[in-house]
Amino acid sequence: MLDVLIAFTAIGLDAELCKFNVKHFRAVKELRTVQPY
Repeated sequence: MLDVLIAFTAIGLDAELCKFNVKHFRAVKELRTVQPY
């Protein structure tokens, strides 16, 4: 549930989400994710 809140906050701010584990966020198509390294 917390991942959903994080994802939609990033979408609302039109920001990229920087996380090491992006597999939880692949279901959200509008979300741009970036792995730090």
